Amino acid sequence: EKAGNISTATSLLAIRRADKLRGKLPEIKNSKRLPFSELIDDAIKHSKSENDPYVTHDFELRMDRIRPMFGSRAAASITRRELVDWMDKQASDREWKPSTYNRWRAAFSLVFRVGIENEKIGRNPLSGVRRKHEANDRVRYLSLEEEEKLVAALSKTFPSYVPVFVLSANTGMRWSEQLRSRVGDYEPATRMLAVHQQKDRNKPKIRYVPLSKKGVEVYTQLAKGKRLKALLCLNTEGTPMTKVAYWFNPALKEAGIEDYHWHDNRHTACSRWVMGGVPLGA
Repeated sequence: EKAGNISTATSLLAIRRADKLRGKLPEIKNSKRLPFSELIDDAIKHSKSENDPYVTHDFELRMDRIRPMFGSRAAASITRRELVDWMDKQASDREWKPSTYNRWRAAFSLVFRVGIENEKIGRNPLSGVRRKHEANDRVRYLSLEEEEKLVAALSKTFPSYVPVFVLSANTGMRWSEQLRSRVGDYEPATRMLAVHQQKDRNKPKIRYVPLSKKGVEVYTQLAKGKRLKALLCLNTEGTPMTKVAYWFNPALKEAGIEDYHWHDNRHTACSRWVMGGVPLGA
């Protein structure tokens, strides 16, 4: 049974000796024969218990791409070089951005991390592989004129999604955070909206952002007719929304707005807070 460094191995040895005296030694699977697909299944199960459905759905889509290549392989036989070469080839063929590369690296690492936690394997071959540098210095935000054009374009094609966009541009929420928004997150007394985050485990699960008059209006539109704690953003079928590109990108094209992405709504919100005198730390 692998345990990492000497200190960890020494501690584990003491635990196993105590387990032996009690007659309760754990069954350790032979990692040399353990198929990688079993680790994938465990990681998906872990994701379902820890994350929102749309996060797990995205993870499962990545696993569907990985499984044909590595699923039948013994987990212990998969090397760091193989994984890096596979990701490098995918990055070249599919023109991945550094952020996309890092997401795939994180997906692989989650599979191995859960395997280690379940005591099925003893190492993560991607441990020590550096993340790609993500250029986060790009700042693009909508002018009021551009927003008017974009809202007009959305009103023609997906009018029910206009409040979804306007809420994003007025709160600076990440897309994943907005999909977690629920009826009751807005507190009229403080004019603050609760934002549920899971990106940074070292930060509070909930933060609060100020909501402008326009933000309150669209929040009210989205909450109308829904019970307390119901999801705020739904698609036209009444089910949880998961995608934005199919309705947002065509509207951008129709409005003649270039070099703008959904994530830039965060910049739009922050720029307007600053212009309105709201401290960035608020």
